[in-house]
Amino acid sequence: MAVMESPLPRRLLRSRLGPIVILLVLSIGLWESPQAFSQVQGLFHSLAPISLPSNRCGPAQKPAALSSSGPVAQTWEQLQQLFGSHPPQFSPREPSLHDDSANATMASVELPLPSTIAAANALRVVHQNLVARIPSEPPQGLYEGHGVVMMAGGERDQFAAVSLGMLRFKGSRLPVELWHTDEASAKPGWCRKMAREGISCRYLSKYVASVTKVFPHEAQQQAAAVFFSSFEHVLFLDADTIPILNPDGIFDSQPYRDTGMIHWPDFWQSSQSIWTDYVIGSTAEVSQQRADYGTIDPTLMMWDKRRHWRSLILVLYYNSYSSFYHPLFDSEPARAFGATFYTALRALSASHHAMPWLTPISYSAADGTSDGSGVCVFQNSPSDPSAYMFLHTSIHRFGLRDLMCDRTCIELHRIRPSEHQRLIGSSIRTMGAIATPSDRLHARLNPGPDTRRILAWKDLHARALDPERDIWTVLERLACEEGSVWNEGAICTNLQRYMSGTFGRVDPWRGECRA
Repeated sequence: MAVMESPLPRRLLRSRLGPIVILLVLSIGLWESPQAFSQVQGLFHSLAPISLPSNRCGPAQKPAALSSSGPVAQTWEQLQQLFGSHPPQFSPREPSLHDDSANATMASVELPLPSTIAAANALRVVHQNLVARIPSEPPQGLYEGHGVVMMAGGERDQFAAVSLGMLRFKGSRLPVELWHTDEASAKPGWCRKMAREGISCRYLSKYVASVTKVFPHEAQQQAAAVFFSSFEHVLFLDADTIPILNPDGIFDSQPYRDTGMIHWPDFWQSSQSIWTDYVIGSTAEVSQQRADYGTIDPTLMMWDKRRHWRSLILVLYYNSYSSFYHPLFDSEPARAFGATFYTALRALSASHHAMPWLTPISYSAADGTSDGSGVCVFQNSPSDPSAYMFLHTSIHRFGLRDLMCDRTCIELHRIRPSEHQRLIGSSIRTMGAIATPSDRLHARLNPGPDTRRILAWKDLHARALDPERDIWTVLERLACEEGSVWNEGAICTNLQRYMSGTFGRVDPWRGECRA
């Protein structure tokens, strides 16, 4: 019996009938030919997915337990010693005005850059020595499995609640680690509620002493969360990036299998220094002009930490010396963190897959078409580049307090005054758009002739998508479910009134599977 002469279509084998077909063929092969049995068994293993089982209605897996004194903490201590022995070797100074000569520095940068070829050479040598000492792989057994990593805390918890709610609403069974700087930055009672859904809270302060001094900015803390997470394969979602499709099969996508690292594009072009490629060793000479690179959206990434261990360590190193490296990689501070990932990949000539495009979406006009003002972007699926999989909110985020808080809302939660600016970046918003007449969304959220959706929906309906309706369904559960830590003041009443006027009847969701 020559089982493999006419191989079964892979689409059939990956379908729901696949296991039955394989068992039937295996039975015949075992009866007629041990060699055929071995061949079909090999085919079965080659098709085995690396992600979770396809039963979307099962309970979510729980992340592996972590020890603050275990191997990952010990590895971090070793890395700190490595980083400490390779500080950038040039004197910080105030930048001068920019020109395009080889002795130039970047304009409008408030942090130091090399000003001469000698300073750039010193930094290049340090970088080369550091790279040479980074191990090729993490210690055996340091990480395992696949999962979602998210960084939240303070006001951003309200956005994380929506993103994680959508993850479960779409049927995902991926385990999740939700990271905060410390326990004081997490909304009281929320972590306990999430544990039953396979979402575990983790705290950087248990692994990094004086975490806000080592990683003072939230973006830098994201890289630390990826490193300290228990997962070997990570889907990193920022708190304001919302899955609109179930991403459970994303680790099986061909681009991820081929490269072990996927990143999505941002709007902007890079404004990295002319020194950057020379310092990281990707060119032999200093460039006479800025390189024409795009930028990475740091709110959404996939990372195989075993295959890209050295890249991840280099990202941590850059962020440990952010005052030196960030302005070198991009003159715009908000983009510099994302640039550390792309720069590390280039410095090591590491394989990676860049998703080719993003799709902006605007506020909705009265008829559901775009009003011409961009507010969010869709990021596509690596399995099907024509399908929207994630919604990155930016101008207006979907947060209960930001949208639906009126004067009946209590304080978000207690935050030490000294921690307030660090965690939030600005004062906590105590009044939502529904109670703020100057807010662009005020008329949309209140009963009246202008009540309508936030996002332009007409083109989405043509794609058989309605992500905003799903998002509001998740928001309703957060606001109105009995015992919810988000049920504050009149938020539930305000939200249900808006949903009734905008969407008509919306069936409440209380966590049951809707696969």
